[in-house]
Amino acid sequence: MDPLTISLVSACTALVASIVGPLVTLAVARRQFNATVLSANRQKWIETLRDLLAEAISLIVAALVIKSRYKDQWNEGRTAFEGNPALLEKLQRLVPRPTSKRSLRWRKRS
Repeated sequence: MDPLTISLVSACTALVASIVGPLVTLAVARRQFNATVLSANRQKWIETLRDLLAEAISLIVAALVIKSRYKDQWNEGRTAFEGNPALLEKLQRLVPRPTSKRSLRWRKRS
C-alpha cells in the first residue's frame, strides 16, 4: 500500500473519531442525566408515599383505639371528635371529600 493512502486513511479515521466521539459522549451524558433525574423523582415519590401511608395507618389505629375506649354514645364517631379538635383535623386529612349521599347526609348533621 502507498504511504500516501495510509496517511489519508489515518487522517480520515481521526477526523471521523473526532466528530463521532463527542456526539456519542453527548448522547451517553444525556441518557445518564435523564436516568439520574428520573431516579431522584422516583425516590422522592416513594418517600412521600411512605410518609402518607404511615400517617394514614397511624390515624386509623388512633381512631380504632379511640373507638374501643369510648364509653359514651358513639353517634357514628361525631361526639368523640367534637371534644378533640386536633383529632378532628387529622381525621379530615384522612377521609377524602364526601361524594355519596350518605356521607353528605352526615356532613349536614354536624
